[in-house]
Amino acid sequence: PNAFKLPEAKVSEYDFSFSGLKTAALRLVKSFDGKELPLNDICASFQECVSSTLYKKVLHALDETGYKQVVLAGGVAANSEIRKKIFSLQDLGYKAYAPAMKYCTDNASMVASAAFFFNNTFDNIDVEVFSRIKG
Repeated sequence: PNAFKLPEAKVSEYDFSFSGLKTAALRLVKSFDGKELPLNDICASFQECVSSTLYKKVLHALDETGYKQVVLAGGVAANSEIRKKIFSLQDLGYKAYAPAMKYCTDNASMVASAAFFFNNTFDNIDVEVFSRIKG
């Protein structure tokens, strides 16, 4: 998890962004041009950056608001490192809750499933991807 130092996003105190982190990870991967890619180290470092940032932001929010409980839900709740860090808040006197792993689903899988059953074919998946849509 500490093989590579990846940046935390500089956004407001409670928000989280993957923008700079994704770019840094992409540049890191490209820096191994032709050399063996230490994929496990890169993934572990990425996960450490995300989980540590989320932990710090959740702890800050709890301290600032006075809340004593936190709930982890959705696809992110299935990440074992994020789960471990959030549940470690109990060592500081907070209560942490998360559903059983089998209930921690991600919307991406539901969207993919809907697309499959709606169209029932992947003959043509030549589509453009846009990060922002302007109307």
